[in-house]
This record gives sequence, C-alpha cells and structure tokens, in this order.
Amino acid sequence: MSDVFFSLPFWKSYIKRPMVLVGPSLGAAVAIDFSINYPEAVSKLIFIGASVYSEGPKDMTRMPKFVSYAGVFILKSLPLRFLATRLAFNKTPNEVFDWVQIGRLHCLLPWWEDATVDFMIRGGYNVIKQIKQVKHKCLIMWGEDDGIISSKLAYRLHQELPDAILRQVRQCGHIPHVEKPREAAKLVLEFLERDKTEKADGASSVTPVLAYVTLAILHDASLFVH
Repeated sequence: MSDVFFSLPFWKSYIKRPMVLVGPSLGAAVAIDFSINYPEAVSKLIFIGASVYSEGPKDMTRMPKFVSYAGVFILKSLPLRFLATRLAFNKTPNEVFDWVQIGRLHCLLPWWEDATVDFMIRGGYNVIKQIKQVKHKCLIMWGEDDGIISSKLAYRLHQELPDAILRQVRQCGHIPHVEKPREAAKLVLEFLERDKTEKADGASSVTPVLAYVTLAILHDASLFVH
C-alpha cells in the first residue's frame, strides 16, 4: 500500500536524500510499510502512539455496503467525534469543542466515506508481520495515559523492533505532539541528535528530511477496529 501514499519517483527527483518518517497512530503502520519497501528513502522512524497491531476488520467483503456506509456515517457523527477527542487527551482541553470540529474536518471531504469503506473492506492496514523486518533506528513515543491504544503495546513494539528506544510522556494521552508539544519536540530532537555522536565510521552528516506521515482518514478506521 505504500505507493498509494507516496511517490518514489517524486522522492528520487526532488528530495534525493533519506527521510525521517514520523508516523502518529495508524501513520506508524504506513511508515513501517514504506521503510521496508523503500529502505533507501528512509533514515530513521519516529512512532507516536503507534497503531500497528490491529489486524483490521474481519472479512467485511460479505457485508452489504450500506451497512459499511452506516458505520462510517456514525464515525463522523459529533457524539463519536466528541468521544474520540475525550479519549485522545489525558485531560479534556478547554477548547474541546474546537478540537472536535478539527478532528472531524477530514470526515467532511467528499471522498472520505468511499475511501474509508474501501479501506475497511480491504481489511485495514496490517503490518504485524513486517515489524521485525524494520532495520532503521526507531523512536517510540507514547503517552503514559493513552486512552485509545494501550501503553502495553509500546513495550511490545520496543521488544520487536531490532533498533529502537522507548520514551513515554507523562500525564499525556494518545497525541503527545498535540497535548505536550514541547516534550514531544524535545524527544524528537534528542533522537535526531544521537547521530552526531555516532560518526566514528565516517558516515555522511547530511541532515535528513523530516516527513510527517499522517493518516487522519484511516485513523478513524483504527478507532473503529479497536
């Protein structure tokens, strides 16, 4: 599925150097898939509240499409978006209703319903078997109070990735980069700075591009599966 989200010819033509992929939630699954298929395009991986252990909906090919569309309609409803916002934060923000509106913006795109139904029918994004194949250095960032994806999975991911460090953000929910941006930025910078002390082998010092892999569209399917 990597080619759906990224054009390798574009990378070869314009970027031309390894990227640091930042994958929040289900975006982590995309980052894993992409790094395995195009390892030359990736320098490091950063996972934030990674949703990588979901096996996706079970055999929805036999389900009538109108049922799938009904489920998708519920996904973008205000009550469910409010619940998702409450779960995403450790403490409900004062601007909770603003975050609800922001969190459902992608649901209002004209193609979102069709894309989400297609994603669910195809079985979601399953990268469980690919995790141990990741060869790049990884930072796993997780909110200690994540109400959407259990922090226990952070330890499992840390054990299964060959070269990874785990950093937890205290008093934080599913989206540390939003709820605790200073702490999240500090962890990212510390992770990237590690290379400056690891150049004894004469490795290139070219600064990699930081690419943010966002899957707001598919993230809702992740919530639906969980």
